[in-house]
Formats: sequence, structure tokens, C-alpha cells
Amino acid sequence: MPVLSFVMIVDDDEASTYLTRKVVTEMLSQHTKISEHFLVEQALQELEELSQAGTAFPDLIILDLNIPGMDGLDFLQAYAEKTYPDRHPTRVILFTNSLLHENVPKAREFPFVWDCVEKTIGNQELTTSIQALAKAE
Repeated sequence: MPVLSFVMIVDDDEASTYLTRKVVTEMLSQHTKISEHFLVEQALQELEELSQAGTAFPDLIILDLNIPGMDGLDFLQAYAEKTYPDRHPTRVILFTNSLLHENVPKAREFPFVWDCVEKTIGNQELTTSIQALAKAE
């Protein structure tokens, strides 16, 4: 499987973040850099710093849509406005408690959104989506 060298997780739920990290670590190289943020603002700040510094940008962002305050859809809009998608080939997997969430259809409209998967015990859908992305890269 091709290596995704940098994965960012944006999720306000600590347990979900832990399990997502575990899935990523088990699937990808142990050398994969993983960045975790519980707030959208923190993730956007890190992306801005990486962009300004010209350093490695995430290959994949795993994003929860339902985050208090600035939510996942706000993240996608801010990400697109910063023109990061034009400069970095990052893909986003939306990771949500419900595929019926009102923002899912809007979020899928962003061209850099690779997939939208429902949070489940075992995270099999996330695993499948990451594998498909890695094969496509």
C-alpha cells in the first residue's frame, strides 16, 4: 500500500480520536505523522503555519462534521477559501456519527472530499476508505 505520510485528525471526541489514531497507525507506516485537533480553529491554524513554512502538508484529513462551535462544514469552507486545495493534494474523509447529518450533502460538494463514512465500532468503513485512497494515490 502506498504510504500516506501525514494524517490530520479533527474530532472533538477523545475516544473517537484515539480509535481513529489506532486505525491509522495499524494501517499505515509507523512513520506516518499524525496530528490531532479537537477544535477546527486549531487545525486551521496548523495548516496555515505549515503552508507559510512550506513544510509537509497532510495527505489526508479525517474530519468529524459535528464539532461544537466551528464545525466540519465551516472547516471545509475555510480550507477551500485559503486555496489550500489548489496548492496541496490533500484529501478529506468525513467521519460522522450519522450519514443523515444535514451537512453531509453540502460537504460532499467540495472536490477534495474523498469519502464520507459513518463512525462505527471497529471503524471498518474508515479502514476501507483509507485503503482505497492509498491505492488511488
